[in-house]
Amino acid sequence: MKSIMQAETDRCYLCGSRRNLETHHVLGGFANRRLSTRYGLTVRLCQRCHTGNRGAQYEKDLNILLKQEAQRRFEAIHGHEKWMETFRKNYLCRKEERQIRARLKTRNTWGGAFLALSDAEAGRLAKALWTYTMTGKQPKLSGAEKATFAMFQITLDQDTERESDISSKRAIAGSAGGKQRVANQAIATFAKQNEAAEANANNKNQNQNQKQILVDDDDDITRARKEETIAGFMEYAGREPTPEETNALTTSASILGFSPEMIREAIRIAAGHGAKDITAYAKKILVDWMDNEVRTPDEAEEHKFLYDAWTKKNEYGSGDGMDLQRMIEAKQQRRKKHTEETA
Repeated sequence: MKSIMQAETDRCYLCGSRRNLETHHVLGGFANRRLSTRYGLTVRLCQRCHTGNRGAQYEKDLNILLKQEAQRRFEAIHGHEKWMETFRKNYLCRKEERQIRARLKTRNTWGGAFLALSDAEAGRLAKALWTYTMTGKQPKLSGAEKATFAMFQITLDQDTERESDISSKRAIAGSAGGKQRVANQAIATFAKQNEAAEANANNKNQNQNQKQILVDDDDDITRARKEETIAGFMEYAGREPTPEETNALTTSASILGFSPEMIREAIRIAAGHGAKDITAYAKKILVDWMDNEVRTPDEAEEHKFLYDAWTKKNEYGSGDGMDLQRMIEAKQQRRKKHTEETA
């Protein structure tokens, strides 16, 4: 079915790029992918926005925001009851949505946005920002550069407007001559704004430092994930992983919240399937586990058994829909168990 979320399918839904486009099923997992296709809950994403380190596949908050938008579009056509009957989860929790948007706003710093670009793109963007700041001339950009510039332009325009307002107040206060009280108020307002800006910058730095802790070599969990990655490659692939492979799996597991033992389990399954790119295959397994509430090796084994049954890869498979229902019920039981454990 044609997407109900995106009219222009010849460009990336997130950044507008027209290169290396892929179809993203907003509701993932074996059963939900079919439902996403049936109801048009798909968008076109470029490779970076889809499977990059900050793409929809691995950025949990961005993934949820896409699901929230999908729920809004679906309910506008079919209603809320039909959504709950079909997908059995409400993503439009106002408190959760505010928290997610706040976290994404913190992550979208200037430095983070520049790191997501290539050297050439970052250079062109920096030159365009300088030109716009000095002359106000709108640059001619495209793709990721254009989308990133639009985000920066909002901040630049707000800063310019704020500075203009402050200058006007100070000019009025100065022309008043003896009205020192007005001038003092303008100065006090300017000082408060500076303090607020400094506090905001400090908060951003603290958030960046907290994120850095997650991938620091001295972190026990991160070190354990790296050790399990190396051990898994040695045992099941017969070789040591490259530093890039180790970092990719460790980062994915950290973002998705998986324990070290689950990395090793994903490597075992990927190697067992004869995957040429074990790292990419293992990352897809981790994403599938996240969509299906799989968090332990036992749950992974149960999920694989039911999936093989549904696809008739073992003797249990019937293909009459009962195995799919069992998969859904098992997923609901895992979700309930995890909710109780974290309560």
